[in-house]
Amino acid sequence: MTTDTRIATDTHQIHMLIRLKWDLVLAGVTYLLADTDMIFDMIERDTAYDLRIIDEHSLKTILSLMHQKTRTSQRVARLAKTTPALMVTPVASPLIVKQSIEHGVRGYLCLEDRLQGRFIQAIHDVLSGGRYLSPTAAEALDKAYLHNDIYDAITPYNLSVLKLMKQHYETHQIAKALGRSKSAIHKVQSHLRHLFRVNNNIALVATAQKYGVLSPIDTF
Repeated sequence: MTTDTRIATDTHQIHMLIRLKWDLVLAGVTYLLADTDMIFDMIERDTAYDLRIIDEHSLKTILSLMHQKTRTSQRVARLAKTTPALMVTPVASPLIVKQSIEHGVRGYLCLEDRLQGRFIQAIHDVLSGGRYLSPTAAEALDKAYLHNDIYDAITPYNLSVLKLMKQHYETHQIAKALGRSKSAIHKVQSHLRHLFRVNNNIALVATAQKYGVLSPIDTF
């Protein structure tokens, strides 16, 4: 869901573009904004924003559009370059936190942290040119850099295979879903077992989850 929100303060007005997939998260964000001394109104869509509030779904869509050559993709790319982003999400995967920061996200708030009090602080920090990570996000980013060699070696194709393995797909089902041969999938699985230093696919999925490559909500 996309919402345009204006927040008026005593000194200036902050114009935010909110792109959140889940209505429950959007409701929580709206509540946190309402629970301050700021005044906000819903308005029609505009093109000039001070801040974007997004989730992992929005970031995935933005990155996908930026590789296309359309008028929409050009507008999205321009907005991504000129407008700082604050992510609000239940996802605390080290890999996703790391990828988000590398793709320009300035703030990352995990829903499992106490957002009341943190949310407004995060907005101010991001708008002032700084970075804000909630405690869970900061811990996840630390873990990501501890296993940086593994994360850097994981390709989107590798990740697609791992996600389907987590969903208990058989090798032939993974091959069909990804349009590859069974031997190609076996080769990827062998590479991943070597990368994670495990001997079987069950241990591979478990270790990928432990390292945060696979999260409870796999959307990236």
